[in-house]
Amino acid sequence: MTAALAPVDKVMLPSRSGRRECWSAVTTDGTWSFERQELPGTPWAVTHRPTGIVVDPWVGTLTDCRAYVASGEAQRDLERIQAHERGEHERDKACPRC
Repeated sequence: MTAALAPVDKVMLPSRSGRRECWSAVTTDGTWSFERQELPGTPWAVTHRPTGIVVDPWVGTLTDCRAYVASGEAQRDLERIQAHERGEHERDKACPRC
């Protein structure tokens, strides 16, 4: 069984080799963006657009980013980060900022 993927609009740009590659994408609801440096093999950063919070800067592929959002894990990490910034929890192994 394949994991559910968040629907996205991709930005495709030509690479030096002439192939078109995706360097960024935004979920169709506009809540999450996925970006990477314009170098093959670089990780993707997942950002919550309304707050500007980078929830995870080291996701391996765009497919992984989409699954991370669709599963609800990105939202859970966002909520942990926001609680951390408000000082509402002690050291938490699950918090990306602790």
